[in-house]
Amino acid sequence: MAPVHDEGADESAAYDGDRIDEHSSPTVVVGLLCDPGLPSDIVRTFIDDLEADLSAQVTDEVGWDVRMRTEPLRIDAENQVPLVNLSRLVRPKYRWDLLVCVTDLPRQLGTNPVVADISVTAGRPSPHCPLSAPGGCASGCATRCST
Repeated sequence: MAPVHDEGADESAAYDGDRIDEHSSPTVVVGLLCDPGLPSDIVRTFIDDLEADLSAQVTDEVGWDVRMRTEPLRIDAENQVPLVNLSRLVRPKYRWDLLVCVTDLPRQLGTNPVVADISVTAGRPSPHCPLSAPGGCASGCATRCST
């Protein structure tokens, strides 16, 4: 497993050619978009193991390429992270197949705290993992939000 690194705010996220060749399994690129501070710090504590965890707990029939970017997640007029629009912009920009947003912004549905939101657009899930929710994602983000 190659070490995972924080792609930071570099607008030219590298793409190193075809994801599939004749001798390998298809690769799923998972992008973790993290708010600066605590969300990024927590993700850095488990990101190096995430590819192996995805292979073991989701499927080993694909390769997993996990990438992390740290940039502020903006909220809309309703104080929500606009997952659908964010996914439409970010996934193609960075060539990610899946987007996971990790933030410390609290989320509620009415008076109930939200541990994770899953938005499926264009057949692809885009989890939103607020670390401040009770039982927040922290190190279990991939397991709780991807399955």
